[in-house]
Amino acid sequence: MALFPTTRRASNHGLRSLVDRSAPLSYIAPCPIPPDPVLMTGASFVLRHIRTAILLLGLLVAGCDTGDRDPATPAESFEQALASYQEGALAAARPLFVQAEQLARAQNRRDILLQTIVYQARLARDLGELKVAAARASEGALLAKQLGDFRAEASLRTLEGNVYADAGIRPAALRALGDAQRLSATFNDQTTIADAELALGDLWLQASNPVAAEDHFQRAFTAAQTASNHSSAALALSGIAEIFRLGGKSAEALNSVTQAIGLVDRSDDPVVAARLRLRLGRIHESNGNQNAALTAYRDGVNILRRERAGRRLEVQLLFRIGALYASNKRRGDARKYFGDGLEIARREGDKVAQYYLNLLVLRTDVGLMESDQRVKMRPRIIQAYSQLAAQFREILQKPGEAAAAGYVGDEMRASGDVAGARRWYATAAAADRERFLAFADPLLHQPYLEYLGVARHQSHWASALAGMLARENRVLDALTILEQHRQSELADALDGLELTLRHPTLKTKAAAVRADMFQLRLDATELSARLGSGIPDPSLVQARSELFRRLQALRSRAAAISAQYANYGAIVRADTVFMAGIQKFIPRGTTVMQHVGDGAVVHIITLNRDRHSVHTVQTAEATVRSLAQEYLRLMQDPLVYTGEGGEESVTPMTRFATVSTELYDLLVRPAENEIGRGLVVVGSDIIGDLPVHALEKQDRSGRIEYLVEYMSVDYISGWTALQFPTRPANKLRDIVAFGNPSGKNWSVDYELRDIRSFFRGADVYIGRDATWDHLKSVKADLLQIASDFRTGLTGFGVLMMSEGQATDETMEVPFEQLLQLEPSPVVVLTNQLGEGMGLGTSHAMLLRINATSDVFLNAWGADRKSGKLFSEFFFTHLANGLAPGDAYRQALLNLISTREVSHPRSWAQFFHFGVG
Repeated sequence: MALFPTTRRASNHGLRSLVDRSAPLSYIAPCPIPPDPVLMTGASFVLRHIRTAILLLGLLVAGCDTGDRDPATPAESFEQALASYQEGALAAARPLFVQAEQLARAQNRRDILLQTIVYQARLARDLGELKVAAARASEGALLAKQLGDFRAEASLRTLEGNVYADAGIRPAALRALGDAQRLSATFNDQTTIADAELALGDLWLQASNPVAAEDHFQRAFTAAQTASNHSSAALALSGIAEIFRLGGKSAEALNSVTQAIGLVDRSDDPVVAARLRLRLGRIHESNGNQNAALTAYRDGVNILRRERAGRRLEVQLLFRIGALYASNKRRGDARKYFGDGLEIARREGDKVAQYYLNLLVLRTDVGLMESDQRVKMRPRIIQAYSQLAAQFREILQKPGEAAAAGYVGDEMRASGDVAGARRWYATAAAADRERFLAFADPLLHQPYLEYLGVARHQSHWASALAGMLARENRVLDALTILEQHRQSELADALDGLELTLRHPTLKTKAAAVRADMFQLRLDATELSARLGSGIPDPSLVQARSELFRRLQALRSRAAAISAQYANYGAIVRADTVFMAGIQKFIPRGTTVMQHVGDGAVVHIITLNRDRHSVHTVQTAEATVRSLAQEYLRLMQDPLVYTGEGGEESVTPMTRFATVSTELYDLLVRPAENEIGRGLVVVGSDIIGDLPVHALEKQDRSGRIEYLVEYMSVDYISGWTALQFPTRPANKLRDIVAFGNPSGKNWSVDYELRDIRSFFRGADVYIGRDATWDHLKSVKADLLQIASDFRTGLTGFGVLMMSEGQATDETMEVPFEQLLQLEPSPVVVLTNQLGEGMGLGTSHAMLLRINATSDVFLNAWGADRKSGKLFSEFFFTHLANGLAPGDAYRQALLNLISTREVSHPRSWAQFFHFGVG
């Protein structure tokens, strides 16, 4: 939505010349876009669709002829429908496919029936009807299986998986694509292998798992090459190039995408060719070569406009050109290209792209203003953002609504309208909690969210609102907002996972709510896609109202379950949290603390059994984040933790110590008087995985000690975790140790066997015995799992188990399957190799949902000696009768006093999630 709209005539597009490829970024012409072939006369539109018009006319004539002619055969009817579909006349093709399907069923032509179902599934996906597309693809796959057409079955399972990926439901997508992969491999069909592997590569790349993605892309490339499918081979190489780019391997990335471009030039596929230029431009941007990036993006535009194809992809390329100019502070040029993309998106009916580009144009306009002009224009700016928030809301584009509403809040806060800012931040936070309803194409829409930082701002709106409430001493209201946001994040992580629920009376109700919420999400993303497609359909307004009626009903059911059993709040996506009376769950002598970033300041909120407090630190939120990240980076620097660099180590070691005390002074010292014998830190994005227990406190005498030397320091993932009913660790009799499934780490074997020195009856499963079958049958008071934890499709990742046959053969088990276990009061997780993914808050939260009282884990890997000694000290203190939390603290104190492992990198990796 432009504050200063331009009056650019559409016909001017036809007068533009081809791009001058030699002009560098510093002085390139502002309008070097090739001719736009779409903005032609009405005659050209008719010519492009004349074949479809003739077919429709033929059908009308045939419909009027009621004489002795036989009805069309299924094959003829299907060919007519296919011709319309291939011409892009989707609305005209649908009734033709329906007619062909009816004829095929009537005449028992199952081969034709299968083809009609295939294309109706594709058509539904093209129209954004994701639920219909998934259902028809599944139906077609079953029919193909009956007909023995494995190729069609595999293709339809791949289509089904891609539809679920469109809806953002990755677990369901993985199941369908896995079926397609296995079926294709069984029959060794290279074409369907390439399709399935390519889709899996994209899925894993979106899940930020480049290792798994690269394996799939490599297999897709091999299969596509064998099948002489140059387009698929090129896309596989493009995926590999993106993995190299993300990994900072610029030369390898350029080599892969250049090879892909060479392949696609032989495939006569302009859309794939343009996608490769988009990838090439991103690689050049990552390398800082902006002129080369500009050339690549413009080449992509040229290709599409010459071939009159891929209009929506062209919008994305124009957006990239605009973003490139914006990064060089050339806002006028940036605005022009954003505006060009906006016009095409509007004509194409892509409201999602249109509204995000509107938002970019608006923000660019605001950026062009002088400060005094911005103050004068603020009412119009607020009005423009408000209108965009309403437009996003109408198409269920919740991330966009949250962003626009949040910008209104920022403007109102800057103008001194605190009540207005609070109201709009509340709107933004509520919209953000409903982001699971929105449809966003990974290629065509997701880049806008990334560029605008919508993902990064997810916590900003909730934090800003909570900060304003905290300033007014409305502590419980502030914590409610923060907890709602945290619970929605966890609900997103759990969405679509196959979870085992154990509560004797609520598990059936909770499972029903999850199933209904899954269907609602599929309906919502489909509705969002259709609303954003620009295709007029009056029924969508009623469908939108009905969707929110269903959502409210589901939320009521979820709130009832959460009120009875707080553990299931995130599992059923309850939007209601119950903070009243939360203080009664805090043990006497314990203080619970959370940090809230609020722009120029940071708030420290503390709760004790009988009081609460808010301390405001006059340090920018960004500064605290930066210090926390610097601390974690320096901790892993060998110059710091080994000190072997001599003089070279002095500066980073000194800086590490300085940052540690600075963070203590910012995050803990202001609230020191509120803290009793123990401190419990509630996770927040501002400090991330920062080991607060390892921060250094300098007292008045100059003596410096770690915080854990003064008091116990524990962690919880959220405030509602205080309410979780858990199995108490009163007496530890049954101890089970499980790990080293590959049999390659004798040190872990020794560590686990050593537990029997303290608990003689402990059961130890190592090597080939460390199987899932053994683990899922375990009933223990304390369970230790020392395995290799790796990234997976979800944020929880996987843990490695033995296959039970050969010693070195392992298998991946999704971490969430641990919910199938009988809950143990105490669980110790150790990433045995210090590789793969770090364990953290989400893993502890999942176990505490399962009623585990105390979770101990290492958030990163250090030396094996520290792990072995921690286990030895921990179990020694447990055997001597200490409670698990006390045994943990004493073990850390033992490590601190042991010279070889006294650096925080060695011992601060161990966290305790629990209270007391």
